[in-house]
Amino acid sequence: MRKITLLLIGAVGITTMAQITVLPDNMPVPGTVTVYQVDTLASPSLWTSPSNSSQTWDFTTIANHLFDTTEVYAPATTGFDTAFPTAYYALPQAFAFAEVFVFFRRDTIAGTVIDSSIGIGGYLNLAPFFTGYIAEQAVDGEEFIHAPLTYNNFVITNGQYSINISDGVGIDTIVHVFTERRDSVDAFGTAITPVGTFNVVRLSGYQIFRLEVEVTGFGTFPLITDTVFRQTFLTDSQGITMPVAMLEINNQNGNLIRIARVMANFNNILPSAGFTASDTDVLVGEPVVFINNSSGATSFKWYFGDGDSSILSTPQKIYNTPGAYTVTLIAYNNSGADTLTKVNYIEVWEAPVADFTYSPDTPKAGIDTIYFTNLSANATAYLWKFGDGTTSTEANPKHIYPLGGNYKVWLYASNPGGTDSIMKTIVVATVDNITTIEELGIEIHRETPNKMVILSASSKKLKVKVYSLEGKEIAGVVVSGDTRIEVPVPPTPVLVVLSESGLIVEKVVR
Repeated sequence: MRKITLLLIGAVGITTMAQITVLPDNMPVPGTVTVYQVDTLASPSLWTSPSNSSQTWDFTTIANHLFDTTEVYAPATTGFDTAFPTAYYALPQAFAFAEVFVFFRRDTIAGTVIDSSIGIGGYLNLAPFFTGYIAEQAVDGEEFIHAPLTYNNFVITNGQYSINISDGVGIDTIVHVFTERRDSVDAFGTAITPVGTFNVVRLSGYQIFRLEVEVTGFGTFPLITDTVFRQTFLTDSQGITMPVAMLEINNQNGNLIRIARVMANFNNILPSAGFTASDTDVLVGEPVVFINNSSGATSFKWYFGDGDSSILSTPQKIYNTPGAYTVTLIAYNNSGADTLTKVNYIEVWEAPVADFTYSPDTPKAGIDTIYFTNLSANATAYLWKFGDGTTSTEANPKHIYPLGGNYKVWLYASNPGGTDSIMKTIVVATVDNITTIEELGIEIHRETPNKMVILSASSKKLKVKVYSLEGKEIAGVVVSGDTRIEVPVPPTPVLVVLSESGLIVEKVVR
């Protein structure tokens, strides 16, 4: 019967030849894989009796017969991590009636590292009473006390589980699991293995394991009662976290279960999934390249959010329907998998189409306000260029041209995926002068580079506006009767527009 729990203890400090202290050390990083080479024919004589003097264990003469793999799992790789949110790691356990993980929490209390079992999750086959998956909290979790362990000083821990299951028709079954474990340092010395020579201490211990099933209406039945194992570990005093060698003996009959020695510590840390995209805002039909930034992975599975998937390392994807898409990457290696999901990561847009109309069809310079109507589709932002140096970002702007002429008007319609543009030429009519400014009784001249003078002897009430040649209004005044008006102006040429009862007169003052 395989042990229900496993104690792994790491770095040691040897204070004297007669005193050994095992210092605190972590369990292996979740995902670390250690391969044991097992010899069921080896003699227990390789293991000397407990002693406080230095010893040597030589494993190079053992014939190899089979391989066994033991793994420490990250909780997320077991499928039961949501049931045990405080779990730090999980150890697999296999029985004739069950394949389960035992989940452990890690605490540091007064400088002592303590790992406590908090539950069991896995598949249970107790036909005809129950067959299926279970995830149960520990009633009294077994504790692994990492430190300090001193030579010939036992640490005793106990654990208990009650796994409640039901067949759905009123017959409840409770599986009771009881364990008691004792461990101590009983020797130190040197271990010689095919993969190197190690300074080690030996940890010897006993584990009592008992299991019974209580069925409602039928009573309690023992499945296993007080099975005792002796387990001996050789742990590297230089910081190797996994056992160099392990011996198990069934104390009920004295038979050797196995001698196991570490062949390799692959340090196969769980992969870490990571990715980016060449662009997260794209148009329908535009390819997206997913750039794989994962580490420690040997294979991949992508889910693109539209039912499509890929096993390529760096795939290219084309979306044919607009919308927001959640992308998932699962990175695998021999130790397990890591999943990264980016919600609504890719936004797919219909291509924008720019279009507009305007009115009136033939606007008059300085008189008519032109109203632009935006007919664009699939756009979220706009940029207008009116051809006279002015722009607008409004959806439906309006504009006045102070000078007549032909103007090329551009509209750029865009969304995060792309931009479309359209150009239309607007003909702005210049109002024919039916008279001159002088004939209206108005005299306009530049008195200084920055001052323009308007002299009026007109009986009409005239509106006068002054523009830069780029169409920006500089000043506006009303002239009536004998008047002298001074208007500040830039030293550059300006356009003066006089209007009265539909009469428009223009003059450029240089």
